[in-house]
Amino acid sequence: VDHGIESAEKRRERGKPDEGNIHLSAFHESGKLVIEIRDDGGGIDGPMLLGLSVFFLALARKEETKISQLFSGFNEFVRALVTYLLMGLFVFLWTLLLIVPGIIAAFGYAQAFFILAEDKNIKPMDALRKSKAMMMGHKMELFKLSLNFFGRFLLSILTMGIGFIWL
Repeated sequence: VDHGIESAEKRRERGKPDEGNIHLSAFHESGKLVIEIRDDGGGIDGPMLLGLSVFFLALARKEETKISQLFSGFNEFVRALVTYLLMGLFVFLWTLLLIVPGIIAAFGYAQAFFILAEDKNIKPMDALRKSKAMMMGHKMELFKLSLNFFGRFLLSILTMGIGFIWL
């Protein structure tokens, strides 16, 4: 399995063609760079999140950014996948208690992929612990920011998509 695309046999079982596709499109819209990545496979979330973290860290530091950075997470596929699976497992287990603890846990692990992008030697479990420690006292700030964007997203839908220009 490569980049989240299932084997030909699994794809046939799911009613998909034998060959999978990964689509990358980048375009300029209203003064912003829009990058869309889609696949018709089983998912490429972990490595793509790591690649996005590398890309956004370079962007925030005003360093040179390249489209290839989006795929840099595949160079550390196992670390990214293990981190993604552990994060999903922990959030799921917290959600079993109630929904709110699951949401709080998800916000606690929000920095894990940025930590992986920064430190090439850190183990997935250590990245999750460090993220949890970094987010201590800051989860509410991230929650408010997420609500702000959620509200803007809803307003953008109400304007038949015109609001997405400013989102």
